[in-house]
Amino acid sequence: MKTTPADGPVRTAGAPTLSPAAIFGLLTNDDRRYALHYLSMTVGELPVAEIADRIAYWNGESTTEGRRRALTALHHLHLPKLVDEGAVDYDVERQTVVLVAGADLVPHLRLVAAADFD
Repeated sequence: MKTTPADGPVRTAGAPTLSPAAIFGLLTNDDRRYALHYLSMTVGELPVAEIADRIAYWNGESTTEGRRRALTALHHLHLPKLVDEGAVDYDVERQTVVLVAGADLVPHLRLVAAADFD
């Protein structure tokens, strides 16, 4: 009989594997979830500043100060956590981010999108 652990990682070809605990941990913060959602809507790399602009917009803070806060939080809090968990690749020199664990995250992002973007 073949069994799979309920809390074990789900394997996808060529992509990092995130455990359910890691996925839910990444999705608990609104700004981090917004960044992941925006990355999941695109193909390839995105500039960090563009992600910060989108986060500020979704937070209703499309001001210079709101974008600065979103950019600072991305650099110092959210991107390091996303990189550590294997969800994104962050090129510090080019200031770009690409989603690498989309297969693990997208189904969960779709579930919370209705609540996030009413």
